[in-house]
Amino acid sequence: MRIHDLIDIYHLPPASINLMLEKTAQNDPFYAQVVKSYYAEARSRHPKLFFVEKYKYGFSLCKMPVDFETYFSLLESPARGNHRKALRLGYEMKRFDFNTRLEDIREIWQSTPVRQGTLPLEIREGRVRPITHPPSQSPYHDYPYFGVFKDGKLLAYAGCLVAGDLCNLADFYGHDRYLNDGIVPLLIIEIARELYTSYPAVKIYSYGTYFGASESMRRFKRKFLFYPHKANWILSTPLRPASPEQERLIYRMDVPGPLTPKVLPEGAFIVAAKLRSIAAHFLIWVKTWGWKEALKTSLKVLSGSRILFGVIRGKRVVQFGWLNLGKCRTYPVERDAIVVETLWTDPQHRGQGLASATIHHGLVFLSQRGYRRFYVDTILANRASQRMIEKAGFSERVAC
Repeated sequence: MRIHDLIDIYHLPPASINLMLEKTAQNDPFYAQVVKSYYAEARSRHPKLFFVEKYKYGFSLCKMPVDFETYFSLLESPARGNHRKALRLGYEMKRFDFNTRLEDIREIWQSTPVRQGTLPLEIREGRVRPITHPPSQSPYHDYPYFGVFKDGKLLAYAGCLVAGDLCNLADFYGHDRYLNDGIVPLLIIEIARELYTSYPAVKIYSYGTYFGASESMRRFKRKFLFYPHKANWILSTPLRPASPEQERLIYRMDVPGPLTPKVLPEGAFIVAAKLRSIAAHFLIWVKTWGWKEALKTSLKVLSGSRILFGVIRGKRVVQFGWLNLGKCRTYPVERDAIVVETLWTDPQHRGQGLASATIHHGLVFLSQRGYRRFYVDTILANRASQRMIEKAGFSERVAC
């Protein structure tokens, strides 16, 4: 490791990665074993720096943005260009059964003897062995293989460990003859797209370590947003003892198309999703909450992943809540889903149906923009909240 790398370690951004071992309870035992083994490897001693953990400093990862379109827009232009090139040349990415493509994999392995260093003898000689990974029964843990194909032939592939927050690119190879066609960028980017669709719990997309890589490999990783971080590894979600009355109730609503607006009780409905709406309502927020909270609210809206909704009466906010785009702090949701959160009504204006009415108006606003799945939650002890949620149109409860 170079001297400036040691200096950079002190400035690494942190990343907490929860492997969610507890979620393997209903899955094949294979996945619990894989998670425990990976956690042990991540926490093992670094082969060159004995005083640090192997994947603690410089773990290369991308914190997944709110949706694929945002992720794609943030990639460096060469990465996007190679992705488009591969698509234009007729390549496609899809999940495949490893054991049905052993000959193609052997050919990929033997297409070059060097990949960022000399390959192990087993790979150079093409001794491909079938795998025995059982199919997963949960979106929280899996070990899928994704490949790039053209004319029915596998030309690049990656095995991915999906474990709670994490999707790690493990086995990763491309046929040397076709690399200039952009098959590897296509594979990396399309796997990210698949994460948004099939693995909503994944928040971290990773690709090995950073400081041990060559400068050319570091540049390659940065093109795809894989930057070094200081990783905090969590094996299981800490158990929080709670009485049955604190049990969380999660509601989901799927709508076939835009919802129909209903009559709102007295007051003006507001929704803040862009800079223009912040400017329109900022002074009202200051009058209601003060400058500090008004500024914090503005920053939340500007993040692009949160929308404020509520009701104004007498130039004050008397009811509000947040609509989170594809994010929830307590349970996984799909990247294109909306989560209703942090509902509040001024005590002087409660009992008038404001909360349920404004939730409905918020859902109308987003359903008109193409969103079709919505979540909201409360606890078993809060009967009033349950009635309000059901009045807003939520009837289906789902397990966490």
